[in-house]
Amino acid sequence: RPEHPLAALLPCDNVFAIESRWYRDNPLVIRGPGAGRDVTAGAIQSDINRLAQLL
Repeated sequence: RPEHPLAALLPCDNVFAIESRWYRDNPLVIRGPGAGRDVTAGAIQSDINRLAQLL
């Protein structure tokens, strides 16, 4: 179905569509960036900064 949340998924997105017996036609959708280049680089930089503070 073209209207389904997973139909318009971008390459670096994570999408969870939570359906239930009562909300099958209108699921709870959680969408956010996945492990793309920028997200991964930001996480590594954050980890390095945290390590530097601890040393």
